[in-house]
This record gives sequence, structure tokens and C-alpha cells, in this order.
Amino acid sequence: MAKPYRLIENAGGDHSARRRRVSVRLTAPFGDIDIYLIPEPAENDLSDFVQQVDRIDKALLDAMVHHVAGNLDLIPSPTTMERVLQIAPADVVKLLAKIDEFYDYIVFDLGDSIDQFGLPMIETLDQLVLVSRPDLPSARRTS
Repeated sequence: MAKPYRLIENAGGDHSARRRRVSVRLTAPFGDIDIYLIPEPAENDLSDFVQQVDRIDKALLDAMVHHVAGNLDLIPSPTTMERVLQIAPADVVKLLAKIDEFYDYIVFDLGDSIDQFGLPMIETLDQLVLVSRPDLPSARRTS
């Protein structure tokens, strides 16, 4: 199985250092991508970004994202369900509209189902790359 970092790197197509990528975790806490990409909990998560959405500019964004590699940043999901429940899907759409100008690629980690966060994100996509396991339960959740 490919590690999430590899999937993110391959998803962009152009591997030059000039291309900036950000992965946004839109799933419940304790997902795999956070564990693979960062060894300890990030200082800021999606909940913090949503709270600051009206103030976000390049400087604040660079200070808040978790820098994984030279051209890869991460906005992890909140670490508690309490913080997840404070996030409205409309605020996430607003956040993504703000950060779009700073990244060449924005990769969403939607988990294994489409929920109130996933559907609005899918509606904003230029391209959709669906990554799924080749088993019957995954195929059912994907459809």
C-alpha cells in the first residue's frame, strides 16, 4: 500500500519544487494521513483555520499550516469530536476559497464516505481522483 505522502506527490503530476500542495483532512479524528505525515499532533487543525478564516492571508497561512516537506503542507482534522462538531461545512468551503490562491493543488482526505463536509467539497473540485480499496464494502460506500 502506498503511503499518503506518495499518493499526494503522485496526484499533482508535476513534481517540481515550485508546485505547492496542501492536504486537508475532512474526516473525523485519528486518521491515517496524520500519523504518516507528522510524528506528533500539529499545533493548528482545521477547527483553528475555520475560526481564523476571515483573517487568513499568506503570512498567517504559512504560520498555521503544518509544513511536511518543501512543497507539501497539511491541515489536519481536529483531534477531538468536540472540535469537529464546531466546524460548519460552509466555513470549510470559505476557507478553501481563501487558500486556493496559495496552492497549486489542494488534496482532500474525505475518508471512506461522503458526509456533510465531503459533498460541498466535491462540488468545488476541478478534478476528482477517487482512491478506493478493491473490496465490496469499499465499493458500496464509494457509490
